Amino acid sequence: MMIWKRQMAKTMQVILHLSDVHFGCDKSESARALRQLALDGITPAILKQEPEWRPTIVCLSGDIAYRGRSSEYEEAARWLEKLLKELSIAPDHVVICPGNHDIDRDKVTYARPADATEADKMLSYPLDTQYEVPFESYTDFAKNFEIGQLQVGGCTSFLIGHRNLEAISFCSLNSAWFCRDNTDKEQLWIGRPILDVLETNGQVLHTQKLATAPPTIFLLHHPKDWYHDSEVHARGRTNTFDVIAGRCHLMLTGHTHGESRRPDRNGGAAYIMTGGATYADATYTNSFSLIQVNDEKFVYRTFDFDPQSAIRQWRQSIEATDLFFRDSVVQGGASGPMRLFPQLQEDRKSVV
Repeated sequence: MMIWKRQMAKTMQVILHLSDVHFGCDKSESARALRQLALDGITPAILKQEPEWRPTIVCLSGDIAYRGRSSEYEEAARWLEKLLKELSIAPDHVVICPGNHDIDRDKVTYARPADATEADKMLSYPLDTQYEVPFESYTDFAKNFEIGQLQVGGCTSFLIGHRNLEAISFCSLNSAWFCRDNTDKEQLWIGRPILDVLETNGQVLHTQKLATAPPTIFLLHHPKDWYHDSEVHARGRTNTFDVIAGRCHLMLTGHTHGESRRPDRNGGAAYIMTGGATYADATYTNSFSLIQVNDEKFVYRTFDFDPQSAIRQWRQSIEATDLFFRDSVVQGGASGPMRLFPQLQEDRKSVV
């Protein structure tokens, strides 16, 4: 254990957390110009920081495109390639998850589940291909850009799954399976059976093992208040969101297009860092974060870009702040007694 800690100290990583870039949403040349001003300013703002804040990994928590179309991902790829080149980051050091704008709704052939039983049946693993078809352009983008594949059991995916990167355990989940329109709120499902497969294969760790595990980070586009009641409360089965929060140290989400805010902590477990849009449009304050990953803590800084300001520069809005993640009462740390989240049932059979 002491050897592992020393290794971590020598290999501190810095994550650039971006979200909601919405390529394809611009309706005019003027709108595209404002987008370029904002996105082109990210690299200069980062390079002004101390060397220890230079990012080594990029996490993009969904809404890369606007309608899930190939042309939008082509535009996103050109931007992302330029960003990575400027920051000397390889494409395989990018971690992504889908958002509600990454699903091509014209290709959706299925209805939303009515309850948890139906949701678990629909999202049992391996997935029926009809749930993957609306994300084909997203998947092609990830594959063509050479973003690292995710593991789900013995299979690979670009939509869901786990990967190890630079001594950090990452898991990307998909909260956009059932995104449709402005009625999405409180109607979304993550896919509880998928978590069963990930945990059974040791790709997601139960709380008891997480306490001594490498830093573990989940990407999930939607914040907690967007899920169906049965996904965030115990209604005949375990609270899915609490299971997720009890199996990672940090959760990176997006979807909220607002000002920068400090992370929440779900029930004493994972920190939840909700990223505002890195670029929504000129009416929003846009944002991104830098996160240092250490063995015992995360340290983050947040930056904002106000399109209404005459300066039009990214400015630090939240100064370097520590998030100590090994003190959780859920993990039995010094701040309180052991209180474990429920373990996934090992003998649970997926509904078919």
